[in-house]
Amino acid sequence: GLDARFDELRTADAAAAPSAGTFVWTDVTGFGRVIRAVGDEASSALIASYHSAAATIVAAHGGSVLELVGDTTIAVFRSPGEALRAATAFRAAVVQIEWPDECDVDLRIAVHSGRWSGNPRQPRAASALQRLGLLLPTAEPGQTLVTPTTAGLVEGDRTTPPLRSLGERAVPELDERMQLYELVDS
Repeated sequence: GLDARFDELRTADAAAAPSAGTFVWTDVTGFGRVIRAVGDEASSALIASYHSAAATIVAAHGGSVLELVGDTTIAVFRSPGEALRAATAFRAAVVQIEWPDECDVDLRIAVHSGRWSGNPRQPRAASALQRLGLLLPTAEPGQTLVTPTTAGLVEGDRTTPPLRSLGERAVPELDERMQLYELVDS
């Protein structure tokens, strides 16, 4: 017979086990023009107003802020529906800020669901964040793009803001075309 000795079975540490989350990455478009129009101090105060609003929105929707840097916000949510509701709230918040009249400021947003560490202090989510980072530049100012992964998770949920299919689109640096959706303004 087979006489082998195996090490004791190990279980995954629940705190380190991968989890699923929905990531939202926002970019304030036109912020470079704001800096040139009003200077460093005033533009810093304006973006701080946006960051404050963004952090409040993330908390209100049960998410965690992963990054607030420059004109970028990255957050993760356990619920894809809450992530989409937060994206809608981000859009409303950016228009409430008194940007310089001569600057056309808007927000572009990308939303994608994927695996992550479940720990906002160590948000290991390379694949999800890489895909999100490739998607964001393809969004137009004022547009929220949503991946099919997230769209599938909210399918049939009548409480989630509506999505519209954009069909398959090429995403630069991805070797594939991707079915994309956009959040419909309500």
